[in-house]
Amino acid sequence: MLTPAERKVVMQQLTALTGQLDGLRTLLDAPGTGLDVLFQQFRAVEGVAHRAVAQVLDELFRKKLALALVAAQDACPGACDYCDRVERLKKEFAHLDLPQVLSYLTEFTPGS
Repeated sequence: MLTPAERKVVMQQLTALTGQLDGLRTLLDAPGTGLDVLFQQFRAVEGVAHRAVAQVLDELFRKKLALALVAAQDACPGACDYCDRVERLKKEFAHLDLPQVLSYLTEFTPGS
């Protein structure tokens, strides 16, 4: 689940998205609105939506990776290369970006 701070950020992004969609509706109704202005507004909507989705996905996948690392560590008999890799990833965890999280999640989740 999202932390209160993460939830606040996503809510702010959704509020911004709502405002941009309302502005886009107004522009579409206004006579003489140029295509370049419409394009810029659609891109702005796209950017806000992308950030909101990325925030939620990052949190969900990061949590899933943390659980997979704990499971991998619990399943390991000890003192192997796999243990070292899990320990290294646990130390790097906070600095992983979303593509890295997804890559490691695939690696540490059986059947992915």
